[in-house]
Amino acid sequence: MNREFGLKWNRIIDEVMICNPTSFELNYMLLQLCLHNAGKKHQGNVLEATERLLGILADNLHAYYSNKIRTTNYSGRIAQMMKINRMIEVELRDRIEKNSLANVFDLYKVEYSHSEMFDLV
Repeated sequence: MNREFGLKWNRIIDEVMICNPTSFELNYMLLQLCLHNAGKKHQGNVLEATERLLGILADNLHAYYSNKIRTTNYSGRIAQMMKINRMIEVELRDRIEKNSLANVFDLYKVEYSHSEMFDLV
């Protein structure tokens, strides 16, 4: 495995460990990543649907914080979760760009050729 690749993901994992999200928060983070990516990729009706679902997710997260764990000041927590999601998005975008260049120039190296895992183009 490419050392740089491992270091980037290790940093992301460290941030997740520091954040220590509950299962509800982790589900929110993963769904936010997936729905945002799907809406951006497909546009049109898919984008509208994913935006509606993201709105519902945000409402559910608010209800979780307000009703289940009874906290009103959770903006820092959400900022921490979104920071992790942005780190993941940046890493995935970088992987997509490398994969695209590898396809154009027919260059594949073990260090970054995980096309079966990153077929996001």
